Amino acid sequence: MVMLHGFSGSRQELLGATPLYWNLGCDLLMYDARGHGDSSPSLLTYGAHEKDDLARAVDWLATKTSLPHKKIGLAGWSYGAATALQAAADIPDLGLVVADSSYSSLGDIAR
Repeated sequence: MVMLHGFSGSRQELLGATPLYWNLGCDLLMYDARGHGDSSPSLLTYGAHEKDDLARAVDWLATKTSLPHKKIGLAGWSYGAATALQAAADIPDLGLVVADSSYSSLGDIAR
């Protein structure tokens, strides 16, 4: 399971949800999205580039664990949920997506 934090957050905010997946035997990958937490400063693109970062993270997890994409899921909150939904369309055979409180459009989040 690749877990994705919300806007202005970091991977630490995901720790509360890890037991849910860990107790099911899932491997977990949490990272700070570009421009957040310990990641280097970067222009935020609200998914345009972040979805590519996520696709690379999924590929890395698949290689590291020998899991096929159909055994990998995404769980995101807010900004992370929007990134997960955008990336899922481009990741073949992804297992599942849990998207909590995503924004529906860039206009909505800007308002």
